[in-house]
Amino acid sequence: MMPVLIVGAGPVGLTTALALAHQGIPVQVIEAEPALTLDQRAGSFHPPTLEMLAPFGVTAAMHEIGIK
Repeated sequence: MMPVLIVGAGPVGLTTALALAHQGIPVQVIEAEPALTLDQRAGSFHPPTLEMLAPFGVTAAMHEIGIK
């Protein structure tokens, strides 16, 4: 299978990489910044977003480390 190059390690790029990798597609992500920001960017996640991410097993961690 041909690998996919994703340019940009923002929320969309990383979610796309996760979805492709989950399907067994080789992925490489490149990012212009030397490090990813740890600053909070999303103040909330809508239920449909959590439903979309649930198959990847990340929602429990999101709930655990999220602001309550």
